[in-house]
Amino acid sequence: MFSSNLTVLSQALNVKSEKMESKGIKSVKSRVTNICQYINNDITLADFHEALTSSMFHEDKESIQNYELTYEDISAITEIRNNKYNTWDWNYGKSPQMSYQKELRFPAGTLALTMYIKDGMIDSCNLFGDFFEVNPVEDLTKKFEGKRYDKAEIEALLRNVNIQEYIYMLSNEEFKQLWF
Repeated sequence: MFSSNLTVLSQALNVKSEKMESKGIKSVKSRVTNICQYINNDITLADFHEALTSSMFHEDKESIQNYELTYEDISAITEIRNNKYNTWDWNYGKSPQMSYQKELRFPAGTLALTMYIKDGMIDSCNLFGDFFEVNPVEDLTKKFEGKRYDKAEIEALLRNVNIQEYIYMLSNEEFKQLWF
């Protein structure tokens, strides 16, 4: 940060610990400070940017050449993004182990979904609550174990399951709300 309102920043970064744990992150407590507190307070952001750039390139502003990405550059970047970074393996497969818990109230009752996710895969899955069980919910939760914790995969699985066969008066759309 160069010269930000740290009070507003602190409020924006205040995240519930449960949410952080569901993402596999233990803590977000880090100190943030403003660079302007450690340098000449009369310097503007533009002047700081120029000084930083000159320092990085070991040249003065006039000697530094801007580079404009070509169509070929953008195509190559897009290909790398699509083939490497925009994949499930990159975004979820290397994820840290995490636990996930979400509880919601529906007309059918209160449901709590808990999961343990390892390497992006649902390792265990449980449902708790004050709902009427039509068939054992363990039979339902087993359908998700071993599957990727991925919205598209969960939605595809739910298209082939009638939740009301397990939980009285609960729709598939309501059940889906527990997952993400």
